[in-house]
Amino acid sequence: MADKVEVDCPPNACRLDKGKEPLVEDSLSKANFPVLEGKTSTLPSSHPSASPVRQWRQLFLQTSRVEEKLSFFEPKTENGVCIVEPLDEVFEEVVKTWSNTLVGYFVGKRIPFKIVKENLGKKWRKWGSVQVISGVDGNFLFRFSNNTSCEQVLSNGPWEVWGAYLALKRWEEGMSLCKDSFSSIPVWVKLSNIPVELWTRTGLSYIASALGVPLCMDAATAAGNRLSFARVCVEMKAHSNFPHSFKVRQRSGILADI
Repeated sequence: MADKVEVDCPPNACRLDKGKEPLVEDSLSKANFPVLEGKTSTLPSSHPSASPVRQWRQLFLQTSRVEEKLSFFEPKTENGVCIVEPLDEVFEEVVKTWSNTLVGYFVGKRIPFKIVKENLGKKWRKWGSVQVISGVDGNFLFRFSNNTSCEQVLSNGPWEVWGAYLALKRWEEGMSLCKDSFSSIPVWVKLSNIPVELWTRTGLSYIASALGVPLCMDAATAAGNRLSFARVCVEMKAHSNFPHSFKVRQRSGILADI
């Protein structure tokens, strides 16, 4: 025969039904859920359905870090339209933060963020660290710590990941981060197997025109001190495919592969 079990109940935690064992009270009683420490409820007991908004707001403010807190700025209303109008100093702060940033996307292919970060981080490591940020519609932002690193990456392209060409341009104030903002982009390209007789400003302009609008060439190419390849900057249509090779017809009629 089982022995009778005594139940120790804190005050107001249980009640006795006539002729029955002690029964547990409602689990949502004050004994189980006391008021937050240091916070005294200002809600009258006659309104059990009221929500303690002030308590929870104060709790979040206490636990949030300083850099996570936001401030309220009164918006304007013009012709029934709500307009937010930040001060000039707000824009200046943002421009300073993003001044050494490149915006880019991969032509014809979507590359996973992790692959982009790992591959380009290794390739650009010699010019310093870079923060890779995922943007809109497959775009990426590459933020550098200084202007020199930013320029080195731009001038030493083109860059590829998984066989996809990376279209790059500098971030500018008011610039949209969607691909439609890339109507054309300046690209540094390396051209190999150029016939010696075309190693002139005019000859290189003809060859570079196969890719887009020629803009300039680097110092070594202009001086003719390095004939293994030419580095030229070409303005290309943003959505055009980057050709890996093309042909040039020499005066003898022979087609040379570039």
